Amino acid sequence: MILIMSVVIVKYVKHIISNCKIKMKIICKDNYDRATRNDKLIALNVDPFYGKTIVDFLNSKTSAYSPDFFTLVEDDYKLYVFEP
Repeated sequence: MILIMSVVIVKYVKHIISNCKIKMKIICKDNYDRATRNDKLIALNVDPFYGKTIVDFLNSKTSAYSPDFFTLVEDDYKLYVFEP
């Protein structure tokens, strides 16, 4: 009985995730928060679950001293552009 309930719950959660309408962006920011560096768009319309996975992977492949930091933001986020 518990196994059947677990399968039903897993299928229900997968259904909810697949029908999720929330879309996000993956961006690359300056790791040192310098005002002279623009934000860079990496990906658009990313599902939050997969976006977090991608961001975690990208950040794990760069060192702590890398000038780049990847993050997941809302779809309406405006990229920072340096204008001297």
